Amino acid sequence: MGTIQAASGLFNTLTSAAGSVSEYLPEPVAEGIDFAQSLTSARQGIEIDVSPAYQDLIDKQIETQQELQQVTFTSNIERSEHETRMAAIRNVRVA
Repeated sequence: MGTIQAASGLFNTLTSAAGSVSEYLPEPVAEGIDFAQSLTSARQGIEIDVSPAYQDLIDKQIETQQELQQVTFTSNIERSEHETRMAAIRNVRVA
C-alpha cells in the first residue's frame, strides 16, 4: 500500500505543480491581425484627402494587385490540372 500512496502523492504534487506553471505560460498575441482589421474597417468610413496624382497611382496599384491575384489564381489552377494529367502519364510509364 505504501507504493500506491507514494504514487498518489507524487501525482498530486505533479498536478499542483503543473497548475502553478500554467500561470506563467505566455499567451499568444494577435495584435497585428486586430490592427489590420481595424484599419480596413475604419478605412471604409473615413475620407482621406489625397491629391489626384497620388489617387491615380493608388488606384493603379490596386488594379495591378487585383490583376496579379487573378493571374496567380489561374496559374495555380492550370498547374494543378497539368500535374493531375502528368501523374496519370507517369503511372503508365512506371508500369
